Amino acid sequence: MHRPPSRLAAARSRRDGRRAGWPAAAIAFQSSNAWDAHGASGFGMRVVWCNRYQARRERLPGAPDCEIATLAALPPLLGLASKG
Repeated sequence: MHRPPSRLAAARSRRDGRRAGWPAAAIAFQSSNAWDAHGASGFGMRVVWCNRYQARRERLPGAPDCEIATLAALPPLLGLASKG
């Protein structure tokens, strides 16, 4: 499966958010790939890295706003009630 580079994915997310009337800061970008999280951080969105395997941070420009170990930790970060 071909995956677009993280910059392209982040630009699409930001573009689609603008079309919907949302500022970039209202969009949360989540990834389990550190390089995607670092790349997306340069676009003004909130970035959450799901670091399931406790990997080291990449030595790349930018950084995620939050790091979580499981997706179960995501709803509270986004201000959503968890279902359970």
